[in-house]
Order: sequence, then C-alpha cells, then structure tokens
Amino acid sequence: MAQRPTPHAAGRQSSVKVAYYLGEWMFNLIVSSGVQSETSGSISAGRVFEHTDKRLVAQFKPGGQLIQPRSSRLPAVFMEEGTSDETAGVGWLSRVEPQGSDYQLRFALDSSAPRLTNRAIQAMASELRIDDWEFSRNHWAVKDVDLFHTLYKKKMEERPAPRVFPLSQNPVNRKLISIMMPFEAVATETYRTVKAAIEAAG
Repeated sequence: MAQRPTPHAAGRQSSVKVAYYLGEWMFNLIVSSGVQSETSGSISAGRVFEHTDKRLVAQFKPGGQLIQPRSSRLPAVFMEEGTSDETAGVGWLSRVEPQGSDYQLRFALDSSAPRLTNRAIQAMASELRIDDWEFSRNHWAVKDVDLFHTLYKKKMEERPAPRVFPLSQNPVNRKLISIMMPFEAVATETYRTVKAAIEAAG
C-alpha cells in the first residue's frame, strides 16, 4: 500500500473525519504543462479547483484562500494534457507557494505507485470522475474518489483469473481490517500493539 503522510494532531476526530483528511476518498488532479520534472511544477492560480464540487472548494479553498495543509494530505495525480501515451505520476504535494499569477508546486512521486499514461487514466475516467474536457485543459481539481482503491481494482481486472480459488468481487467494507502475521508467540505483542492502535483510531 502507498505510504501516506502523517497528519498533524488536531484533537479528537471521528474516524470518518480522519479518513477524510488523509485523502481516503479524495485525490488532487493536477493537469499542467508546467509540471516538467518529477519534483516541481506550476499551475495557474485562476484554474485551481476547476471541475471541483462546490462542497470541496469550500473545504479546501474557503473564501478564495487555498488551505495548503488540507490539500497536501491528499494523494495527487500529476499529468500534462492529452489522451495518448503522455506519462503521469502519483504522489504527494509538499509545498504550494503563490508566485505572481501562478502557484509553484513541490511534490514527490510515490515510488510504490505505478507510473501511468494519460491513455490509462482516460480509460478510468468515469471511475475517477474526470470529464473528457479535463484532458485538454490545464487545471487543478479535487475528486471525491478513493484513488488507490480505483487503481488497485483496475490492476486486478488486468490479472489472469485464479484457478484454485475465486477472488471476491463484493464491495470493500471500510470497517474491516485484515492482518496477516505468523502464529508464533513472538508475534503476539506486535499483534496486540497493532490491534490497540486500530481500536484507538475508531
């Protein structure tokens, strides 16, 4: 599973709110010709949060003021315009700074996430809630979609069907967590620690 940055402590929050700020069901979509390296780029300030639900705009840019810590907690897809073999990456924003009419972006690509092409992203456009014309316009949007789960499902669909036992196609139950560990007693304390952390998170 891709690593996610640890959020700043902000008092007690419900598990739903914690997941929300961790980007459990959302991601940044940054389409920009200004992203020309694997660590930095730029985006026009006037195009920030285009093609974004008004509810999310109010959450991440209240009163027209971008709240960087909130948006940086979301995973991001960095891509240029196009629907062909342009290379896109998945990663995390680390810094967003206003500079003239643009925002300068600093980010890191997630080494555990696969590199994508715009063609592959377009094939998942309906699941990712990306409109057709977003592939031909520089902009920054926030999508109310679990990016990593969508990528995982797509990858599983491409794998050969197992012959020994079937894989479940049932919807994911977000209240369940699976732990695979050795049965030896030496792992007991580790299991108790993990269990306690999960229970504390709600």
